[in-house]
Amino acid sequence: CRASLPRRPPKTMASPLEEYLQRHELQEVLHRMANAVAKAMPDRPLDFMVDHLLALSTSKGAEPALARRLRMVREALVKDQAAAEAERERAEALEKDKAKLQYRV
Repeated sequence: CRASLPRRPPKTMASPLEEYLQRHELQEVLHRMANAVAKAMPDRPLDFMVDHLLALSTSKGAEPALARRLRMVREALVKDQAAAEAERERAEALEKDKAKLQYRV
């Protein structure tokens, strides 16, 4: 009769969520952010946390989504401003032409 060895529990595979959290170090990031909020006790904790995450993202060389979106909005505004200026100049030219035509009549 063979002595039975204690059975080892089967190795559990990390869930996709656990793998994701580990890969992106999210638990550590959230822990540090919670500690920073507790230490600073800001009047606006959500704003503080957003600033904390933006600073962290920037320090890792990534362009934060907010900064990327603001850049896109700025580019769109510059294009719109140029189009509006061109339209204003076109309207002024039409007004001058209209004034010349009225003068001839």
